[in-house]
Amino acid sequence: MELVSARLLERLALHVDLEVVAGDGLETLPPGVRRTHVPIPNGPSAARLVLFDLFGTLRLLAVRRRCDVVHTCGAVVHANADVVTMHLSHAAVIEAQGGSRPPGRSGLRGTVGSWRRRLAASLERWVLRPGRTRRLVAISRSDALDLAARYPAVELTLIENGIDVDAARTGERPSADPGAPLGVVVVAGDFERKGVALAIRAVAGTRRCRLRVVGAGDLRAMQGLAASCGAADRIELVGHRADVWPEYADADVVLSCSAHESFGLAVAEGAAAGCAVVCTDTGVGPALCEDDGSGPGGIVVEADEGAITQALDRLDTDRDSCRAMGAVAASHAARYSWDAMATSTLALYDELIRTGS
Repeated sequence: MELVSARLLERLALHVDLEVVAGDGLETLPPGVRRTHVPIPNGPSAARLVLFDLFGTLRLLAVRRRCDVVHTCGAVVHANADVVTMHLSHAAVIEAQGGSRPPGRSGLRGTVGSWRRRLAASLERWVLRPGRTRRLVAISRSDALDLAARYPAVELTLIENGIDVDAARTGERPSADPGAPLGVVVVAGDFERKGVALAIRAVAGTRRCRLRVVGAGDLRAMQGLAASCGAADRIELVGHRADVWPEYADADVVLSCSAHESFGLAVAEGAAAGCAVVCTDTGVGPALCEDDGSGPGGIVVEADEGAITQALDRLDTDRDSCRAMGAVAASHAARYSWDAMATSTLALYDELIRTGS
């Protein structure tokens, strides 16, 4: 969300006067953008949610008097908003996971996580109703369908997220060794919600596929899981990488096992770099896997270990199909640009200003 917001602000600042109401993050703003700081603690997450809601609501009461449009990133405050972009629906996550407790979290940590998610979902339901939000923005086609069904009383607009398409290195992919095992990459910052454990078990069940997990999370627990599956030599957890594009360039497949995604930036980036997509039926993944007439861009699977294993083994056996899927996925991903996202956002602002309250 921080990356998307930063790229959007860079482009909006060229056309409109902006004021950003934020806690941490977005420290470097484009020239001329005002910032109203919201004081919140570094942790715990539940306290951050409550205090941002409280202080952010109070800050927005003053900001609204000097702004034509109030645009929030998520249902994060009780103040009325003209535009709410849903980067993550907590109600949808709870439904997809079958409960509010984050997977893999037990004891007090799991209880606090469960309480925070229920609280966020309650705030979401309160905000996304007529009279509180003028326009709800979905960031992928599949999420638009979910949000339209979940909050039918609020008018919805689809503005798909952008990615750094210019950074995609589709022309720099190394020549594949047809005898090498299939290279799979997962890029995730929230191991529990992104299904990293499921990805590890699925790859461990393949005949010979190799997996690299890129991102910050409980590396020790996931390394232990890989070892317990007997696949420690085929699964590598590399931690955070400032530049993930080389990881995509070295992989054959970008894998997402998320229970729920509003968009799925890593999947779109991997597709833009020429990786075939294997993903669950959520976020931008299914659109990247669509058949463009010459074949699909990937495989949509159930969030099931056996189904994912079978899909990866199939691509490992048929490398020509895998490469063809990567080319189709790259062509689909080319439409997700920051400029297109900013243009659509500006058009929405203009519409809301013309129509008034």
